Amino acid sequence: LNTVRSKTTIGRHMDIYRALNMLKETEGPVSLFFYMEDQSIEKIADITGYPTGTVKSHLSRAKEKNGYLLKTKWL
Repeated sequence: LNTVRSKTTIGRHMDIYRALNMLKETEGPVSLFFYMEDQSIEKIADITGYPTGTVKSHLSRAKEKNGYLLKTKWL
């Protein structure tokens, strides 16, 4: 049972990383910091040098694109 659960989790993470790789150069890292590394918008702005509004815009676009890709299993 743990092996099945582990494979499912690994598969889900692979889908997420594939979706992140399909994003624009500016959207991918911002999404990775926010969703996978649990960084705040302010911290991401500090890391990337983008204004917080730009970080929010990149996250919004990435969420829209990734949601579509993951829901349709286009990966």
